[in-house]
Amino acid sequence: MSTWIFLSIIVGGLLVFGVVYDRVTKRKANVKDLDTAMKNSSPSNMVYKETFLHEQQNKIHDYNQLH
Repeated sequence: MSTWIFLSIIVGGLLVFGVVYDRVTKRKANVKDLDTAMKNSSPSNMVYKETFLHEQQNKIHDYNQLH
């Protein structure tokens, strides 16, 4: 009985590690894709993206000041 519990803990730990690793990797990939997309886009599209990023940064900064 204790062998099954031990194996369940090992398998569960591996699954949790896999999920966390996947989320972190996807988050990093999204940031890299955005940076690459900004380099390869038209000037008008770059202005739009830079404005969006600036607004998001301001929202995060304002939220942090409130709390």
